Amino acid sequence: MKSSLRIALIYLVLSFLWILFSDQFVNSLQIDIETLRHIQTYKGWFFISISSVVLFLLINRELQKKNIVQQELEKAKLKAEESDQLKTAFLSNMSHEIRTPLNGILGFSSLLGDQESSSEAKEMCIEQIDQNGQLLLKIINEILEISKIQAGTVYVSKKQFDLNKEIDNIVKTYTSIESELTKKHLNLIINNNLNSTPKLIYSDPEKIRQILINLINNAIKFTDKGSITVSYLLKDKILQIYVEDTGIGISEDNIEKIFQRFNQHSIDKNSNDGVGLGLAISKGIAEALGGNIEVESKPGQGSCFKLILPLE
Repeated sequence: MKSSLRIALIYLVLSFLWILFSDQFVNSLQIDIETLRHIQTYKGWFFISISSVVLFLLINRELQKKNIVQQELEKAKLKAEESDQLKTAFLSNMSHEIRTPLNGILGFSSLLGDQESSSEAKEMCIEQIDQNGQLLLKIINEILEISKIQAGTVYVSKKQFDLNKEIDNIVKTYTSIESELTKKHLNLIINNNLNSTPKLIYSDPEKIRQILINLINNAIKFTDKGSITVSYLLKDKILQIYVEDTGIGISEDNIEKIFQRFNQHSIDKNSNDGVGLGLAISKGIAEALGGNIEVESKPGQGSCFKLILPLE
């Protein structure tokens, strides 16, 4: 608006100067009255024509600005409404997810207190209480983690560590205990660029470990047969870690949605393992480290998640 007023003011000044100096110039010609009358008529029409064009351009410019602002306001309104709906759905889902293990804990605790229960029944109750307690703790941790990411309060503690050893420890965690990986008879493969030679890098090992565990868990969840491969490439102070699976894959329309917070698509309703926030958390942590997570996938052909981190 200010620019249009400035243009209008400049035009008024130029118009005043045009009228003043053009009249002085015409009068200095000392021509006859009839010719002078024609010149003044043509000059007037010319001035009116130019003024009309300038006025039209100014009005059209302001209308275009108004339309752009209106469109931006509409987009912001739709985005706010969509965000509000997604958050409402997210909170509704959270309340359900939290109630489920909590009801299990309370129910089995009540059965555990029954004096007539056999020792086998009590052991089963203790096992169920422990499983539901671990699930409830995981849900709460995920909610707290996503809240930190949203508030921008993720704490990063960088130090030098051996990347090969860190990845090897993660893989051993899955292969040494009975997990979903062993139940599905999946192979967790370390690619050949991991060896006994230490690969020292400077970053946050805990954050990288958390991201890799989330990516591996996600690969296990959506892979029924085949393998999951972990590898990395370190070049020009850029670390790229790959987690590739032979699972169901992701359609192109849903690739961006799986990383969105408070998006229903990122919540796997058929899973009883957390609330499906692992990828959103992983991407948030990667961004806190100055990096990003990319994914390449096709339905039925598996997925490849790539963690990209700049190193000091």
